[in-house]
Amino acid sequence: SLTGSETIQGLIGGEGPEALLAEAEASLVSGDLPAASDAYAIVVQEHPDSVDAATGAAYAALLQGDTEAADAALAAVEATAGERLSEIQLRRALVALQARDLEKLREYGEASGTPEGLLFAAEVALADGEREDAAVLLGRVSGGDAGLTAQEYIALIEDSNPLVAGLSEAQALWALGEKTIAVRSVEELVKALPDSREDRDE
Repeated sequence: SLTGSETIQGLIGGEGPEALLAEAEASLVSGDLPAASDAYAIVVQEHPDSVDAATGAAYAALLQGDTEAADAALAAVEATAGERLSEIQLRRALVALQARDLEKLREYGEASGTPEGLLFAAEVALADGEREDAAVLLGRVSGGDAGLTAQEYIALIEDSNPLVAGLSEAQALWALGEKTIAVRSVEELVKALPDSREDRDE
């Protein structure tokens, strides 16, 4: 396969999106991120409505730490994504998580309507202390690991002991990468739990 500048040269021949994407992906797999980014840029330019091109460009940008470019690539195909719109919104949520933008994470996660996206949105709600909103979102999560995690959160939220219910917020903070705040929160809550709680030291 073509690599480096040869990849870019090979992409200018008016091929269809599948062939162009194959070359872009080859650069990505080989670890040549600059070449992959350039290649995806050409595919996006020639096929601006291609969801596969947009997701590839976003992934390449994300691997290079450019969350702004990653989100822009995904946003550009939202209007034409059709049945893949939820996928695009979930990917934008993942980019927002990487960018530490919890507001956007909640927005795109909920908009995606996917179990993973709804779980993200619920965790942000919990981190913000909005347990009622979180419970509604968690109630919409079903299936797979996301569904199991949602049920664990719901069990904490519905615990009759408000201190235990508060652990749901600490758990969400940890899941969102706010580990220092989460640990501090857990320490304070656990200290306040009665010694009779069997799960006090878990």
